[in-house]
Formats: sequence, C-alpha cells, structure tokens
Amino acid sequence: MQKGDITKMHFADASADFFVCFHVLEHIPDEKKALSEIHRVLKVGGVAVFQVPIDWTVAATYEYPAPNPREVDHVRCYGRDFDQRLSQAGFKVTSHRARDFADDEQRARFGLSDEPIYLAAK
Repeated sequence: MQKGDITKMHFADASADFFVCFHVLEHIPDEKKALSEIHRVLKVGGVAVFQVPIDWTVAATYEYPAPNPREVDHVRCYGRDFDQRLSQAGFKVTSHRARDFADDEQRARFGLSDEPIYLAAK
C-alpha cells in the first residue's frame, strides 16, 4: 500500500499488475487525471479494482460545486454511468457483486457489501 497523490503517481509506466481503489474517486476533483494515471501505471493486461458509492436513481454522475460536507466531502455523486466513465478512460470494464461469489452466510460473516466492484482491465 502506498499513500500519495493519485493524480500524479511516482510509479513507472506499465509497472503495476493490479491497482485497488475503493471509495477514493468520489473525493478526487480531477477524476480524469486520476484515471489516466491509473491507466498509465498498469501493465497491459493489468486490472484496476474500483468501488465507489453510486446513487442508482441517477443516470449520470454529477459534480458538486464544492466538496459536500454531508457526504464526507465527496466532490461528485456517481450515477449509473460509472462503468462508462471507466470505459472512456480506456479500460475494459466488468462489474461483479459479492452475491455473485458468496452466499448470504459468507457475506454476513465477512461483512461484504453488495455494492458493485468494477474490474477495469487495460
């Protein structure tokens, strides 16, 4: 694990096989730069794993004019278009839910949310 600026990473081009990004992008003002950086550091065939909060009642993501203190300073509200945003950044996207691979007992035991997990392959 590394701590740093996701919009300006110190990793070399094509140096990572995997990149995990859970509940981060909704806090990053320059989402396109962050996705570009993740794409840059992934090797061909590498996969980024994303999870963000999504408002399923909203078709398109919208940006807040300022960080929203009622949503722990989120700068945007993701809508059902999140996978399209990843695709536009150059990724091949699939999504999965915990229920796809774990039964009710396993999800409860391990505290797995049923929010989608997005796999974004380079």
